[in-house]
Amino acid sequence: MVTTSHCAEPRDLPAPAGPITPAASSGSGISLRVDALAVRRGHEQILGPETFTLTGPAVALLTGPDPAARMALAAALTGSLPPDRFTVTGTVAANGRTSPPLVRAATALAQSWRVRSASDELGRRLAALDWAARDGAGIVVACPGLDGLTAGEQLDVLAAARGLARQGRLVVLTSGAAGIAAEALAEADVTILLTAAAPR
Repeated sequence: MVTTSHCAEPRDLPAPAGPITPAASSGSGISLRVDALAVRRGHEQILGPETFTLTGPAVALLTGPDPAARMALAAALTGSLPPDRFTVTGTVAANGRTSPPLVRAATALAQSWRVRSASDELGRRLAALDWAARDGAGIVVACPGLDGLTAGEQLDVLAAARGLARQGRLVVLTSGAAGIAAEALAEADVTILLTAAAPR
């Protein structure tokens, strides 16, 4: 299982420095391309290989049974996977940018576990999405996305994601394959089922 010890201690997330810039418009070619992406920790295959392309503005749902794979994927999609702990093969291109620093500049990772100002899980998910969108990145990845939420809460998160998509963003939500409400699946523009990694 992927641990989060490489991340900062949980805390209230500060507002990004500087003015909030609008997201790229729908004509800007927002895209997230993943080609044969695989993630390993030591000898353990955590993810992939995965290949898909997402274009925005849109709301995408990436589903899979393994929370470690979903977390590794979210970190890889945002250029945040620590290279000293994981081996990554394949390519992630965010708006055509492929090096991790450039991918980080085009994306934002919404992590609800880092939000302490909301009193419940739904509030933390919504606050994390809001915070991630404030930096003006055209691509927002939320992990956890819909995991562990009721059907009504899933629809609330999707409504917030839809609002970001209307601003011209590509919003990617992760979720376990089980427990997603049919109404929530219908709200996503695209749903991708992640490849199950080899048994551990």
